[in-house]
Amino acid sequence: MKKKRIITALAVATVAAIGLAGCSGNGGSAAEEDYPTSSIDITVPFAPGGATDTFARMIAEYAESEGHQATVLNKEGAGGIVGTQAVLNSKPDGYSIAATAASSSLLNFTIGTDVPYDPEDFTYISRVLLTPLALVVPGDSPYQNVRELLDAVKKNPGNFSFGTSAAGGPSTFGLGELLISEGIDPSELKMVIFNGGAPTVTAVAGAQVDFAAQLAPEVMQLTKDGTIRALAISSDRPIAGLDAPTNEEAGVPAFSHQSVSGLAGPADLPPNVVEFWQDLIQKALDDPEFQKKVEEQLGAQPAYLSGADYLEWNLDQIKTYTELAAQLNITE
Repeated sequence: MKKKRIITALAVATVAAIGLAGCSGNGGSAAEEDYPTSSIDITVPFAPGGATDTFARMIAEYAESEGHQATVLNKEGAGGIVGTQAVLNSKPDGYSIAATAASSSLLNFTIGTDVPYDPEDFTYISRVLLTPLALVVPGDSPYQNVRELLDAVKKNPGNFSFGTSAAGGPSTFGLGELLISEGIDPSELKMVIFNGGAPTVTAVAGAQVDFAAQLAPEVMQLTKDGTIRALAISSDRPIAGLDAPTNEEAGVPAFSHQSVSGLAGPADLPPNVVEFWQDLIQKALDDPEFQKKVEEQLGAQPAYLSGADYLEWNLDQIKTYTELAAQLNITE
């Protein structure tokens, strides 16, 4: 009888222990499901005022409109590496994520930069936007369309110069891709590097260079007043507020490089954190007001990809542009 009571007591204790463990587990899941419970830092690995900064502030503003606190932190340096690494080194709890851009998550890996992390070190949350380049010439340029410009460059490449905001940036890759597709060796042209998109566009307006390919929002204002003219954009979809043919309409489908905006975090972000941001991003992209801001302020286009697809796309882009960097002889 005593033995039976002992066995019964053990059974009750075991069931109780299992029950407590189950409660503990459920409590942990509930805590995870409560995310977010405090302010989230969205790190921009560049200075304030640029396209990535504007994108991050749009996301933070939308998150706040949905009742969540978000703060944008600018941690510039080393072409986006400093801020990106700070996020990668943070606790993977969802309260520190990064606004990703082409240079910080993609192009730095293609030009021999000493990057202290690998593309696979991120938890990719989502690709959000793609921002096309615009091929621009001075307002009084004799070239009225892309074909006229390219035909002239083919005949005398040494007589032409193009501006770029960085040797290994989107503008150089976009133009390089176009020129190579036309059988033109980019090294035969004079490349003039300026300190940023605005100085590059200003140089085109002043005819210091013959042409450039800069991000759409960087050229919008000067195209409106006729100071420069846009001959094509690197997308098959038109951009509101920019009077320019698409790459297909201009007959240059190879002019297709676009700058990416997305979100990523450190490795091992909890699935519920990733799901929260993916749901928020998709809701934002379905919001007409958010879409309008994206077009007007960034000249960008919705281009949603989930985390796994974003990683796959990023790795494919790195491979493509590593090969292009070698063709263009671009190094850090």
